[in-house]
Amino acid sequence: MIGGAAGAVPVLVGWAAVTGSLGWAPFLLFSVVVLWTPPHFWALAIRYRDDYANAKVPMMPVVQSISRTTWQMLAYSVATVAASAGFGVVAHMHWIYWGVAVLAGAGLCRALRPDAGDQDGGSGHEGLPLVHHLPEPALRRHGRGRPRPLSLRLNLRSTC
Repeated sequence: MIGGAAGAVPVLVGWAAVTGSLGWAPFLLFSVVVLWTPPHFWALAIRYRDDYANAKVPMMPVVQSISRTTWQMLAYSVATVAASAGFGVVAHMHWIYWGVAVLAGAGLCRALRPDAGDQDGGSGHEGLPLVHHLPEPALRRHGRGRPRPLSLRLNLRSTC
């Protein structure tokens, strides 16, 4: 949560810099980022639970059951959707925002379906469809194993 709050502070700073004030809208947008962080990170932490346990890092899936972690992920996900809807109302967002929000909400509902874990022959987390689908795009990109680190090469001669 501390990291999510620190990562969301630029929302407040940027809003204040552009508008010269703070109101409900930037704080709701700040809360969207803060509330989104735990379920996002816990999904990945479940995937690498054994690594965290071996390193003695007390991540929630290591110190609590996966079931309890999944329920926490669900609670934070619902709160994230509520905060994003509140932001849309308070900030008078365009229909494009609402269209994307509805599609994202539909994706969350799809991930929460009881049979969602059976689509690809099982993942080892069939009883946890939310956990199964949240990290899936990253796993598809990098294959079924551990994601490869991204390498970044800069050619400073061509940019100077």
